Amino acid sequence: MLYRRAETWWYKFRFAGRLFRESAKTHSKTLARQAERKRHQNLEEAIHGIQKRATPITFSTAATDWLRLKKPTLAAKSYRIEQVNIDKHLKPVFGSLLLIDLTADVGSGNSGALIPEILAG
Repeated sequence: MLYRRAETWWYKFRFAGRLFRESAKTHSKTLARQAERKRHQNLEEAIHGIQKRATPITFSTAATDWLRLKKPTLAAKSYRIEQVNIDKHLKPVFGSLLLIDLTADVGSGNSGALIPEILAG
């Protein structure tokens, strides 16, 4: 149910035995209706354990993010060493792979056999 308080629209509905009464934070009735539907949908997804899938990221992106996070904790020389290791050694081999495709076998002693397969694509 939509209703107005001063200039702002609010919505009210019952879900799982609980009353939800929240501001839509808008002056538009159409946007308020959409906000109510979105809130209701989020509650349904939460109660049924439906999670949105995260977009898989490549090793290259993850390594760059990791290096950016580690920069404040590393000395300048250590940072440069890590940057060279990632750029010159790891990214050429693993850069285009998705993180979800990397397994323990890729990093183990068997990796010598896997690298030609990875480079072949």
